[in-house]
Amino acid sequence: MERPPENIERDPTKPGNRGTYVAILAAAALAIVLVLALYPTGDEVGTTAPPAATVEPQ
Repeated sequence: MERPPENIERDPTKPGNRGTYVAILAAAALAIVLVLALYPTGDEVGTTAPPAATVEPQ
């Protein structure tokens, strides 16, 4: 079994390594989107929905 040469470039912008580079960027973008989507904006904190209907006793 041959050993790979020791001088392999680890530049993520090279075409051969682009899959890993894109995967890392996609994971980071997904994490940011999830944080922004799930983070309360301040308007939602402590608010409750109004009662659906009030029935007057007769």
